[in-house]
Amino acid sequence: MSTTDARRHRRRLIFAMACLPIFSQSLADGPTDQTSYALSLEIDSEVFLRRGNAVITQIDLDARIAGIPERMRGPFLASPDRLTDTVNNLITTRQTYQAALADHPDLLEDPLHQARLMQQVEQTVSQWWMQSRWEQERLEDYNARARELYLADPSLFRESDRYDITIAWVQSDGSNSEVEAMRRIIEIHDAAGEEDLAEVSRRMSDRSGNDEAQVSFERVSLDELDESVGRMVRTLSTGEVSEPFRSASGWYVVRRDAFHRGNVPKFEQIATQARRVAENRHREAFEERFLRALNAEPLSIADGAVESLLSRYPYQDDDRRRLLQDVERGLRLE
Repeated sequence: MSTTDARRHRRRLIFAMACLPIFSQSLADGPTDQTSYALSLEIDSEVFLRRGNAVITQIDLDARIAGIPERMRGPFLASPDRLTDTVNNLITTRQTYQAALADHPDLLEDPLHQARLMQQVEQTVSQWWMQSRWEQERLEDYNARARELYLADPSLFRESDRYDITIAWVQSDGSNSEVEAMRRIIEIHDAAGEEDLAEVSRRMSDRSGNDEAQVSFERVSLDELDESVGRMVRTLSTGEVSEPFRSASGWYVVRRDAFHRGNVPKFEQIATQARRVAENRHREAFEERFLRALNAEPLSIADGAVESLLSRYPYQDDDRRRLLQDVERGLRLE
């Protein structure tokens, strides 16, 4: 329900879930397979704007802005277009929500919708709390840890290896039949045994657009190449010509002309990257430590809970007992 005056708006949402077998816990002495829990939300804030019966408040905007990285909030607020888009999205969503409740007054009484709402609330609160805990754990300066990482394992910061390569390519995506493409690439491969692959490629292979005359490339990273070509280049020795091979775009013959080992830059050149890696590793260790503490508590599956779950959904399995045992074993992480 909601109340309004000219300057403030109050919205209240209360929903409760009772006797749901989805979540099991003991509420009294002795076993039980049902529980109930409730959530009450009340928002009281100054009005920002109205459209019809829908109202957006100052706290609504604060909540949306809280999801923007702090360094980006200034540019966001300084951009009328971004702010307008955000307000329009908020008011449109609220109007849609009100229309849904008008069409289905009992929507929030549905246990399934209530459970989904509760899960979204739990996820939001959990993310906020984890971020809050991390901000307490996070160091103000990661320069020392970054230097330790750099000295202990410089290869973490090595630049990508690069290659000089020559390519012959025959298209096979409709303009050539597969048999014709295979015949041509074999001819190219055979000719490359007698003369330079670059000359053969310029004369006999398919090149398109502005790259028509370019068949040799210097200092390319494998990430820049077609995945199949990159894998082949990695397996070749310098000067070796590949056998014909297929890729998504056609048939290739490639030659690895040179290999350039990636250098390890000086620390000053990659200090920003190293600090970022150090911070990420610290956060991963923090989250792993936290989750390990949570997972230390044993799981207790209610009697018949797995069978009750599976009975609500159709599945194909000839051995029901084995399936139940497999699911329970997986839940217990055995």
